[in-house]
Amino acid sequence: MNTEFLEEDGTLVFVYNADTGWRQAFWDTLHKYMRPDTYGCNLCKLTHGPIGPRESWRAFLQAVDRPVHFLHRDEYRQLQAEKDLEAVALPAVLQVRSGHLRILLSARELNAVKRLEVLVDVLRERLA
Repeated sequence: MNTEFLEEDGTLVFVYNADTGWRQAFWDTLHKYMRPDTYGCNLCKLTHGPIGPRESWRAFLQAVDRPVHFLHRDEYRQLQAEKDLEAVALPAVLQVRSGHLRILLSARELNAVKRLEVLVDVLRERLA
């Protein structure tokens, strides 16, 4: 796994509580819309529609003044094993600081957010 993103301070790392792969994405999309109350990744639910990232999410990511990296649950677990990182409840927003990943927005905080606009506002506030 490419871990170069860990070398640049300030990098935002969004970790989804979903695994990689097209089959997983298909089932996750169905689950997200058929049973949203039981879907396990509020970060996915807030930032992605049925065919990809929401436009306002894309706009936020383009406007943020730092590198951004995305990981899925299985990728984070692999990185965690390779780099001896601590376990983090997912989904989460992490930030690279002095070569370490620090929690910027915890799973508990992320799961309490009900609208994308609120998520963007919280992220802007924490990054200010």
